Amino acid sequence: MFDFYFRLESSPKQLVCVEMLKECNYKSFEELITLLRLDRDQRKNARPFSTRLKDTPLEEQREKLETMAFYLSRAEKAEREGLWKPSCEERLHLGHYFFSQKDLWLSFYFYQSCANNERGGRSKLATEARLRMAEIYLQQGDLEESRLQAEKSLKQAEEGGWLDSDGRPMKLWACTHLGRIYCLLADASLAAANYNTAKRLLDRGFKVVTDVKDKLAEAEVLFRQGLLLQRLGDHPAARQVFSRCMKNFNMMQDTEGQVKTYKATAKSLESEGNIEETLEILEKAADICRSNGLQGELADICLTQGTLYSKMDQLTKGVEFFHQGYKAAVNTGDKPLVQKAKDLIGQACANIYMKKNSAELQSPSSQASVTRLVKSKETRGFKDLFPDLVD
Repeated sequence: MFDFYFRLESSPKQLVCVEMLKECNYKSFEELITLLRLDRDQRKNARPFSTRLKDTPLEEQREKLETMAFYLSRAEKAEREGLWKPSCEERLHLGHYFFSQKDLWLSFYFYQSCANNERGGRSKLATEARLRMAEIYLQQGDLEESRLQAEKSLKQAEEGGWLDSDGRPMKLWACTHLGRIYCLLADASLAAANYNTAKRLLDRGFKVVTDVKDKLAEAEVLFRQGLLLQRLGDHPAARQVFSRCMKNFNMMQDTEGQVKTYKATAKSLESEGNIEETLEILEKAADICRSNGLQGELADICLTQGTLYSKMDQLTKGVEFFHQGYKAAVNTGDKPLVQKAKDLIGQACANIYMKKNSAELQSPSSQASVTRLVKSKETRGFKDLFPDLVD
């Protein structure tokens, strides 16, 4: 009867802790208490408006407490019997569980405790845990730490020759992640104009992804190598790299990759003065966008086409593409993009008015001409110039 009333009146934390102590799982009990204390401290020290302040305190979440108690107790019992692989399995399971619950700090804690296990630190399970840590670091924006963890994982995966849970070589997982990290680090170096560093990172990235024949990851590295050559002003070489990149994106049917590669190729062609080829490439990219609902990319491409036609003094053609870009921008709900399209249409229309009426403006002897121009300014607009473009 006492036990019944105790359970009725006790908090989830008290119930879980009492069960752990009854089963003599003292180490697990201490670890659980430490995690609850960390949770309280994080919430206490969280910045105003932090999402941590909205979270329910861990000590009030019964399911999570019971899950931790269950697997920590199993890990402790395995360690007491000298069974380190089962101990790592329990901690890896907790890492997966809290990752699925979006509790990244707890997920990271359990992955780290698995990866740094003194007896299991170079096992398959520990290597997987380290790769998971690399992914969490990446989500949090810590590229350097993510790189370090991925490089350690790759070395261990190469030595162990393990397969992941899907039956693929764990080395493939590590190389793909590492290639992605090198690309992101290279992006930062390119933005800072550190071209030598960017080249070194991309060379490393290309080596790791080609070793495992990951065509999509290879295409991403090639794309950035093309951008590097573009920034250095070597446009013919950049276009050759973009061509190799496009083959991979086509093979993998990656439409977003195809579009960004076409756009980058067009930029190099424009820099070389090949405007006709530039427009042809942009139209190919626009067709892919239309077929796949990529409205934001379509808007950007149409506005670029309109600008090129305007520079060629084909102002009416330019307005047609600006209008297409405007409609695509409206579909995205992107207000700055919509405003940009409106501004370009307005500038193009103004240029057309000026061109049409420049002859009359240069003949001040005709008062009737001036009167007509003023009236036209007050009454005419986009609809009058381009009635076919207005829905």
